[in-house]
Amino acid sequence: MLDFLKNNYDTLDGRSYLDVLVEGWERASLDVDFILSNISHFERYRFEDVLKYGYSKDYIIKGYFTINNLLAYHGLRQRWLNLTKHPENEFVYNASCALLKKGYFEDVVAEDINIPIFFGKKVKSYLKYFLKGSSFDNYVITNNLKALELIKIFYKEAYGFDENLKCNVQTTISSKNIENHPLVWAYEWHFDLCYPNLKSFISIDKVTPSHGPLCYIPMSNRLSSNMIALHISSALLSLDDVICNRISNYYMASELVNLHENLCKEITSQPIREFTSNTSSLIICDNLGIHRKSECLSGIGNKRTYIHPLPYPRASTLNKIL
Repeated sequence: MLDFLKNNYDTLDGRSYLDVLVEGWERASLDVDFILSNISHFERYRFEDVLKYGYSKDYIIKGYFTINNLLAYHGLRQRWLNLTKHPENEFVYNASCALLKKGYFEDVVAEDINIPIFFGKKVKSYLKYFLKGSSFDNYVITNNLKALELIKIFYKEAYGFDENLKCNVQTTISSKNIENHPLVWAYEWHFDLCYPNLKSFISIDKVTPSHGPLCYIPMSNRLSSNMIALHISSALLSLDDVICNRISNYYMASELVNLHENLCKEITSQPIREFTSNTSSLIICDNLGIHRKSECLSGIGNKRTYIHPLPYPRASTLNKIL
């Protein structure tokens, strides 16, 4: 394990995995000497076990949490890196290069996006909006969108998943009052640890800043000591009965709160990419990077439309290919 950590340099500043881990562990006040002296006993956890049984303080303090996530993410990035060495498919090549470099890929799909949503479901969505101030719904469709076909190809190459997938469309209608949104925490800066970590979406309407576009911090998916310390503090803070992965000032019940807030300020002070777009824009994001929804100030259309191929592959599937 030590040789692996010493000899890999896919980090934000080009240092080794080990150097970045040690600095991140130190920032989070973990016992680095203890971790390194016991690293030969490292026990890799399967992701479904972590999700089923939750995070334990022992698992985090021993360094297992960060190493386990690093190994899984390393495996994914190696797959993407291999795709850049064989550019037979221009779309797959360009998407892989962009995800590795900055964490997201943007393209324009030359088609009229027409997603058929049954009238009854539309009525249900609008009723939710008028009664609660927001609406978040899922629809499964079977028509052949060019955007979906591209996503299927990329998911097969980047993840090794089957191409025979349907399309699940998640639509959010104008959440002007974010406190009423069923996923209110998604409006705070956060990252996604549960793999797979790619999210794909298209614009079926023009998205302006007032429509609440997704916001992303470029290169925040790259391994750094800040990110290691942030992942540790988020995981430890989650033991205080708060949602893991959130990086806002929501945390108030732990001795880590000052470290956590300082890390948040450092990371979110970077330039932000706001995904405003015209119709038919396709975006693929690596959601290990820092991102959030933004508040919608106008409109009542399906401004944010995420495409997840179904069945959406979960951690148990990923364990088989890493």
